[in-house]
Formats: sequence, C-alpha cells, structure tokens
Amino acid sequence: MDVIVQITSNNCLYDIKNSVMDYNNKKLLRSKNDKVIGGICGGLGKYLEIDSTVIRVLYAILTLFTAFSGILLYIILLFIIPIEEE
Repeated sequence: MDVIVQITSNNCLYDIKNSVMDYNNKKLLRSKNDKVIGGICGGLGKYLEIDSTVIRVLYAILTLFTAFSGILLYIILLFIIPIEEE
C-alpha cells in the first residue's frame, strides 16, 4: 500500500513513505528477552509500542472477567506466534 502525500519537500515525502512501509512490515513475534512465561505479552507490547507491563495487567484483568478463558488463549498463542530471532 503506497501513501501519496502532497508535501513541498521531496525529503519529507521519502520519510513518510518509508515510515508507512516500516509500519506495514511489522510482525508479531514472541519476545525472547521480555518474558515471564512465554513472551506473548512482551511481544505484543513491542508490536503495539506499549509497555509490556500494561499488556500484562490488562490481560490479567480480562482473564479474570472472562472466566479464565485467557489461559486457553495464551496457550493457543504460544503455538501460533513465532519466537523472535536473535
């Protein structure tokens, strides 16, 4: 997906296009360094550019209010989301 923006400077247009391309190339990966159990919340935090502690707290709250179905979701995500390479 190319984004065309009318800007007077060619340099700015190049920067915006590269930013969009970098955003489109992001991949959700399990974190090797920022993990407590399997790196799911750490990888999700890195992907969304949010602190992984916030993701963990939200995950814990949602797990409690959904009759612990978050545990099953976490196990499924362990098999679906690949681990990041070094």
